[in-house]
Amino acid sequence: MTIEELLQSASIPKNISPNPALDAILLLAKVTKKSKEFILAHPEKKLTANQTKTFQKLIARRQKSEPMAYLLGEQEFYGLAFKVSPAVLIPRPETELIVDEIINTEKNPNSKFQIPNSSIIDVGTGSGCIIISLAKLLADKNIKFFGLDISPKALTIAKTNAKKILDTGIRRHDPVVKFVKSDLLKALVSPTNDLRLTTNDSTVIIANLPYLTAAQIKNSPSIKYEPRLALAGGRDGLVLYKKLLEQIAEIKKTKPQTSFTVYLEIDPRQTKLISAMIKKILPAGKIEIKKDLSGKNRLVIIDL
Repeated sequence: MTIEELLQSASIPKNISPNPALDAILLLAKVTKKSKEFILAHPEKKLTANQTKTFQKLIARRQKSEPMAYLLGEQEFYGLAFKVSPAVLIPRPETELIVDEIINTEKNPNSKFQIPNSSIIDVGTGSGCIIISLAKLLADKNIKFFGLDISPKALTIAKTNAKKILDTGIRRHDPVVKFVKSDLLKALVSPTNDLRLTTNDSTVIIANLPYLTAAQIKNSPSIKYEPRLALAGGRDGLVLYKKLLEQIAEIKKTKPQTSFTVYLEIDPRQTKLISAMIKKILPAGKIEIKKDLSGKNRLVIIDL
């Protein structure tokens, strides 16, 4: 079959995709290992039987609502292409707000990043999209970057992304981002203390943890292909955030001189609940709420 014939035969319902034609073009570009511009410019080109079969299988999967990111094997985040698989959550545009806020803070001459040995710790790093983007943008700063996740499969994806995006060809004694298997911040308080924070550190903790309730997951069929481990946040969606805040409170007790800034991505409907939780667990923390591009509460910032 020709490119034109295959694209015409691809039927993706509009309730699954806002742009079915573009989906088909991108999938065919993946199969042929050509650019989408090539696909559009060569409608007469005949494809092999294997290419045709592979494309039709991808279309069938898309018809069942499987995300394009998983079918293509990558997703753009902050202008960078990240490898993704069903082992990690697909990076969302609204999460870029975390990167924006940290970059804007770093530009401030009074920023805590001016303190020697500053650290940025991404809890539940998944594909590594947040910490890798920050490491690339702040490469010339004296900052240590860490990505934590409880899933070995997620850490494998994150390490692959870091090598692809951050590898400059220069041999380093330590990787730009150190990835650590950890149940939230447990590695920070373990006997081996893989994160090696010092008393005078200024530490940024980022967390885009699972914050959906079971009802929200059930009512969102588009996310059924994504790992439940990266989505389910318990009855109120904040079970893991509560655990994280309690861990931070314990660490603060042992390192009272360390300055912490915490960035938490939330569901807008959780604003009051998580604010009350923070005040109870971290009463000394100063809370700021940031809105996303849709004008919805999306990011909680805690200075401690």
